[in-house]
Amino acid sequence: KASLRFVEFHNDFEATNSDGVTIYYNITSVSDFTCEVTSDGVSYSDSVEIPQSVVFKNRTWKVTSIGGDAFHDCVDLISVIIPNSVTSIDSYAFTNCKGLSQISIPNSVTNIGYASFSGCTGLNSLIIPNSVLSIDGNAFSYCTGLASITIPNSISRISNATFFGCNGLT
Repeated sequence: KASLRFVEFHNDFEATNSDGVTIYYNITSVSDFTCEVTSDGVSYSDSVEIPQSVVFKNRTWKVTSIGGDAFHDCVDLISVIIPNSVTSIDSYAFTNCKGLSQISIPNSVTNIGYASFSGCTGLNSLIIPNSVLSIDGNAFSYCTGLASITIPNSISRISNATFFGCNGLT
């Protein structure tokens, strides 16, 4: 039985990275000048490099998370470069990015959110860095191409169904 999920897109600002790709952001802390990558319903393709910081209103904002649904359903996205400033990958961040075959999770990430990579059938191997402490449920569910994953000793919690439907894992 299929369920529908409605996502409302909004963002606080946008900035163009060094490759000319426009990325959307939400401010997460005005006092700390931090922001997260968000979506505006754009479907990214090819490769996207997320910058460590962006300038908005003459201030430099540190990119600290990949927000929920940021790259959801970007089926033509092949690779993402995440900077060391990012500490969390939130729920549904990369869900159904079927073409995603290369992603490097930096040593700054401490949490991988619910269903964040669910349905990324193009992923075949993944190394989770020692900085990650928890992986939420369904984080890698239905990643049918995933053949190997390296999980560090730092992990204190792996939630239910994290690897559900990953039939290729050995």
